[in-house]
Amino acid sequence: MADKTPVRVVYNNSNVATGLAEFQSGETVPVASGGTGLSSIGSAGQVLKVNAAGSGLEFGAEGDISITNLVAPTNADLTFTTSGTGNIVLDAVTVRGTTFSAADSTKITMAEALDVTGALTFSGLTLPTSDGSANQFLKTNGSGTLSWGDVSLGDLTIVGSTITSPSNANLTLDPSGSGKVNINGAYTLPSADGSAGQVLQTDGSGAVTFGTVSVGDFSFVGSTMISPSNANITLDPSGSGIIALNANTTITGNLSVTGTHGNVVLGEDATVIFEGASDNANETTLTVIDPTADRTISLPNKSGTLATTDDTAFPNSTTPTHPAASGDADLGSNLTDSITDAFGVPNADLYDHMEPRGSTVTVDLGAFS
Repeated sequence: MADKTPVRVVYNNSNVATGLAEFQSGETVPVASGGTGLSSIGSAGQVLKVNAAGSGLEFGAEGDISITNLVAPTNADLTFTTSGTGNIVLDAVTVRGTTFSAADSTKITMAEALDVTGALTFSGLTLPTSDGSANQFLKTNGSGTLSWGDVSLGDLTIVGSTITSPSNANLTLDPSGSGKVNINGAYTLPSADGSAGQVLQTDGSGAVTFGTVSVGDFSFVGSTMISPSNANITLDPSGSGIIALNANTTITGNLSVTGTHGNVVLGEDATVIFEGASDNANETTLTVIDPTADRTISLPNKSGTLATTDDTAFPNSTTPTHPAASGDADLGSNLTDSITDAFGVPNADLYDHMEPRGSTVTVDLGAFS
């Protein structure tokens, strides 16, 4: 059935109905009378909306529509679809349900920052609601809750650039197979231990190996310093410095003193011990009695063997005075130290049966008993 032209009541100037007539172009029925107030239809794609004054209806573009509540039918989906490459732009979004997903099961991209004021859960994992400390990482409790904490790998803890092992535990770096531990790309540590007393040394190209310490021509193995073959070892302190040996020192070779003042000074209570031709329990010890003044003992300019008190066989006398010429002399061996020398030989005016000692050359001692 074709569209019909509606009729209208015709009123005179006194607003009195005088008859009926067809609607004419441009005539409208106001909203107050149940009409739309529109005299023509809008353009393609426009929608009917209330005008800005709120006094009538008008056609407008879709972008000009303001909707307070957009509700889908009961249990029905509410679908927003754009034409072509257009996007759905939501200035402010509140999701009251529990699911926010893509229709085709692909990812949902958030082009701007996402500010979540409450706990955020994704794939069963709940993020913390506040930031952690500097250099901390997210870690899980194994039940879906993430929190900030230090990195812990097994027993190790990593804080910033520091790796910490448990108390008193070793920190072991164990590369796989033939791999080695490389430090900052600068040098590579050896993969096996060296010999006892060796130290780490580099070849100058990044390879670090175990070897003996070499300073100039010297090599250090354990506590032994070795010079090149047949080369001397010279200790030369600078200026007035001295060479101090603060512990017992053993010299297995010859000791030569070639300085212009090659003085040998022995400290308090020092002795010189000679082992002799045989290495046995018997030694000869050279010592001195505590001097009360500076003393000098000069060795004679001749070859020979020095005599001792046992070699001189001088008996000491207990008589510190000249004996009577006609009396017997007591030639005992208890003369006091005050009149004997370092060998126990009298040094006062005494006499014995071997030779006179004192100022008198000869004396008749009489008969001996």
